[in-house]
Amino acid sequence: MKTSSGHISIADWAVAPQELTLAKGEVHVWRAFIDQFAAFTDEFAMALNDEEQDAARRFRFERDRNSYTITRALLRKILSRYLACDPGRLIFDYSERGKPSVSGMPLHFNVSHSRGVALFAITRDCEVGVDLEQVRAMDDLLDIARNFFSTHEQSMLASLPKERQTEAFFNCWTRKEAYVKATGAGITEALDRFAVTLAPGEAARFVNVSDDPEITARWRLSSFVPAAGFIGALAWQGPPLAQRFWDCGG
Repeated sequence: MKTSSGHISIADWAVAPQELTLAKGEVHVWRAFIDQFAAFTDEFAMALNDEEQDAARRFRFERDRNSYTITRALLRKILSRYLACDPGRLIFDYSERGKPSVSGMPLHFNVSHSRGVALFAITRDCEVGVDLEQVRAMDDLLDIARNFFSTHEQSMLASLPKERQTEAFFNCWTRKEAYVKATGAGITEALDRFAVTLAPGEAARFVNVSDDPEITARWRLSSFVPAAGFIGALAWQGPPLAQRFWDCGG
């Protein structure tokens, strides 16, 4: 278990106990390596409703279709463990901006996936957002930052030694994405209107928000390692949450 501002290591991921509880004041983050479940794709598809199965069929490539199917089915299976119900019987509602919730159930959740790794964040306390990215070299890193980062973040990124800029870029990106996913704003949010910390080793937090300074006091950020070569981030509104990290297995 880690507090809101720390980084965790890969070794902190554990298999969840059979008797699983989600207490108030906690957020649980689940990790899945999608390829480990490839053999169960057809079985997982049976847990999806008609709308989800139609969405899966719209993917052009089989790998993307299978990834969607597995990720969606895992979400259902994870949520059903907390709600003690059949995964296929869960009904999702959607906000005006498309953020899903479980109909009539006191759980908040969010999902992210990148390059074969999926994350699921679950809490009873507040809206939550999660994001992950694979850390990889990018020739246009500073150009992307100029388009999406605040002037403060751009300055901080450019001031770092070049060998630290890649990690810093993905620190910044995942923290910003986790926040806009928590609010439900998604791509409608102007990513340059708020700034977060990004330097490697620096605790994840808001630096400033241009049109609502109180956000820096109301919202929390956390950064962690989902897998070797990846960076993850959590965002939520309210007091610190104790974080537990579970591995889905395979």
